[in-house]
Amino acid sequence: MTVLRLDSAHITTVVWLALAATALLSWWPAPGHSAAPVSPSTLVTGAAIALGALKTRLVLRYFMQVGTGPR
Repeated sequence: MTVLRLDSAHITTVVWLALAATALLSWWPAPGHSAAPVSPSTLVTGAAIALGALKTRLVLRYFMQVGTGPR
């Protein structure tokens, strides 16, 4: 079994791709893409908030170095 090891530059690239994917994923279910009337959706709202929380965690951890800062 081969273990994939990523260095810092590759991890940053993978996280950036994940952020781009979540941006597209949060845009896709938005109701404003069709001519149909827009109605509120708890499921879409909850999914958008969850994806926003995930993106916030990724940005804080990998781009702002919050985990490696002084205490």
